[in-house]
Amino acid sequence: MEKEYKVTKLEEILKETKWIYSKLNEDIVITSRVRIARNIKGYPFPYNISYEKGKELEKILLEVLCELPYKKIFVVNLSSLNEKQKKFLIETHLISKEFSESSFCDKVVIIPEKKVSIMINEEDHLRIQVILPGLNLKKCWEIVNEVDDFIDSKIEYAFSPEFGYLTSCPTNTGTGLRSSVLVHIPGIKFLKKEKFIFENIESIGITVRGFYGEGSLPLGSIYQISSTETTGKTELEIIEELESVIKLIIEEERKCIEKIKRDKKLKEKILNRIFYIMNEKNNKDGEFFDLYSLIFLSHLTGIIKIKKKDLKSLFFSMFLEPQENKNYIFYKKEGKILRKKFWEKLNV
Repeated sequence: MEKEYKVTKLEEILKETKWIYSKLNEDIVITSRVRIARNIKGYPFPYNISYEKGKELEKILLEVLCELPYKKIFVVNLSSLNEKQKKFLIETHLISKEFSESSFCDKVVIIPEKKVSIMINEEDHLRIQVILPGLNLKKCWEIVNEVDDFIDSKIEYAFSPEFGYLTSCPTNTGTGLRSSVLVHIPGIKFLKKEKFIFENIESIGITVRGFYGEGSLPLGSIYQISSTETTGKTELEIIEELESVIKLIIEEERKCIEKIKRDKKLKEKILNRIFYIMNEKNNKDGEFFDLYSLIFLSHLTGIIKIKKKDLKSLFFSMFLEPQENKNYIFYKKEGKILRKKFWEKLNV
């Protein structure tokens, strides 16, 4: 089958990246991600490379990547996308915000078959990542390793026998690996247990970030939990350590949900909080982003029945068009029905 090398339409990208949020509203772990940083021997790292050398290397890397043995290889030219299309790639974690804002970075390769996205000349020459739904860190690593081995057979990486893979940021040197998961933990957050849990896991080298990673805030109760160590351990050891932590968080979230289910006062508190945020006079940015998690929590604990498609509509409306209309979900037909359900429940 002939490979497809360029996609510029948002519709095509949407069609080929539906897997990313397939576990939304289905599991505590929304996605797993494994990313490696690699640089090419003989070329300055992106922060020091000239525009001409950068484009020369980009061409070489594209030639190598397009030889990967997969059915479809999309080379997305960021300069041909509008802001909404770029925003979609950021929201789905296929590219970083910094990558979208750089005039130097222009190409991202997406391989739907393997759930791979590869940024060229971001902070490093290559940022290779795999995103899978649910808790699938080991599978992510298998795919990343497969792609990495292929590239390594075609072009020589910047590597030191003493330090490992050389990267722009010293904290990535070694394996060059970062593993992370997006977890949705409304029960833990509602019962105010997140601070204690996060302090404990950060003491063992696991970091907690917001929805977009480093320097960002959580989206409601959705957090990114990531490994930080890249030296002194193998890639599999790093992944297994994070996985064990995530399993403990999953167990604690389930306990919190069961506690709320049994407590009528806690259920009333959830409903009152939803009512407060739904009131436009009280609707602030941060509180609006809490709304999805609270509504999902009311669904999990049996407070109110909500269709999963309505929950997904709320989630996507929040991060795709929050500035255009904070009450986006509530002015559409399905949103009005959802709002009516809550009003009825609150006034019982």
